[in-house]
Amino acid sequence: MTGEEMERAIQSLIEHHARISTAQDRTSANIEALTQMVVELAESVSGLKPQAETDRRETRERFEIVTDEIARQLQQDDTRE
Repeated sequence: MTGEEMERAIQSLIEHHARISTAQDRTSANIEALTQMVVELAESVSGLKPQAETDRRETRERFEIVTDEIARQLQQDDTRE
């Protein structure tokens, strides 16, 4: 390998390294941004859990009220017959 060929090979390696380094930096930044989004999403979901439990409880209570009312109406209808 001549000196000129060696210089081109070295230059090629340097350029390749620069491209890889840039891609790694971009990938690292993307991973960091995604990690932050996942943390924020997890916090949002955790914040919704108490409200979901309250909603579930209220729905069950209302369902029981409606069920009891329907049962009363059916019983009244049976006694009228």
